[in-house]
Amino acid sequence: MRLLAAFLSICCLSTADATELTLGCGNSLPPYVIEHNDRGIALELMQRAMRRQGYRIEVLYGSNSDLAARFNRNELDILCISNREISPDAYFSAEPLLVFRNFGVSLANRRIRLADVSALADYRVGAFNFAQHLLPPPFSATVEQSPLYTEYTDQRSQVQDLFNGKVDVIVIDRMIFRYFMSRLRRTVPDDQALKARVEYHALFPDTRYFVAFHSAELRNAFDEGMKQLRRSGEHQQIIAAYDRILSEYLFQ
Repeated sequence: MRLLAAFLSICCLSTADATELTLGCGNSLPPYVIEHNDRGIALELMQRAMRRQGYRIEVLYGSNSDLAARFNRNELDILCISNREISPDAYFSAEPLLVFRNFGVSLANRRIRLADVSALADYRVGAFNFAQHLLPPPFSATVEQSPLYTEYTDQRSQVQDLFNGKVDVIVIDRMIFRYFMSRLRRTVPDDQALKARVEYHALFPDTRYFVAFHSAELRNAFDEGMKQLRRSGEHQQIIAAYDRILSEYLFQ
């Protein structure tokens, strides 16, 4: 696939003689994190920032909930997605690594109207793994009242279930949704259900995920690495490279 080849071709710096750290990242976060080739916007920034400080990153993938538990047991050095409620003893980066723009997404032909989060109580809802802990509190209480609530570790299945009618609304980052929708449409081009028009419901503020560390030393190393990436222009180069690739790949 042209997109995947382009991701693979993005250059990497030498990691010889670097101290190895384990990083836990969700296994369903493309284009921010792409498991099969250890690439993605966020992962590229993370790896390069730490590499500048003499560290090499080994990425371990899994569900958000499992990785948070492993990090809290000191089985991982770094965690991509967390917050102070989930990991109260962690040291968090100065700037977010991931900024998710989560929406409620429904099929336009269903004519679902969602004025706010509370309206989700009337619908079958599919969300990303650990959403009840990662989204603002009204969400958790609301979906407890829904006729069906499911959390997906595989967000491709989450998107597929929306088009197949197994859920009424999915809660998902817009870029992740477009990525999986594009993959599905390319994989099964004759499936008319996948071509249905969708509507985005702006129910949530942007969710900023700061990187979690077990020590101030590692946190400070990451912060300094990110500053260096920005000063050198490499940060913007990484973003621009992925923007070019994604603009050609993603359906609206």
